[in-house]
Amino acid sequence: MLQPDINKLLSELGSSLGIAGLCFGHAASCQLIFDQYLVVTMIHDRANERITLNCPIGQAEQVESLSRQTLLAMLQANFMCQGCPNATLSCAEDKRAYLQIAIPLSDSSRCDLRGALEMLLNQAETWSERLGQSRDLEPIDSPMFSRSGRYVEEPLAWTRQKV
Repeated sequence: MLQPDINKLLSELGSSLGIAGLCFGHAASCQLIFDQYLVVTMIHDRANERITLNCPIGQAEQVESLSRQTLLAMLQANFMCQGCPNATLSCAEDKRAYLQIAIPLSDSSRCDLRGALEMLLNQAETWSERLGQSRDLEPIDSPMFSRSGRYVEEPLAWTRQKV
């Protein structure tokens, strides 16, 4: 997708948020702050033809102090998107936990930046709160959310598999 098309997508998002003239900067990135603490960085990844949205959900250096059980809960949440639908949990060089969503640009008509942003923010609030608690995180129990965000009545397919 060409840069003007990308900026059109971002401009439309900006208009829906009341931010006129929203566009990617020279580094093909843009940052937005929500509720005075959730910082979302949007990056146009030209090489992989996608837009990546990421949001820190913890403090710098926090990953080193997280318990084994909490780190395992984060990994479990990544498995088949069971604890963070359509997103991934990870950590960066600053040893901070991040939530990230990658949006493919192969079909610009299906690129829903606002929906992805809302999903990321909802999950970031949840995970920020979970990581901010002083106790260890418990593993995520099934039934969990499906990709549509609705509860599923039975455990996810992978939970029925024997390894």
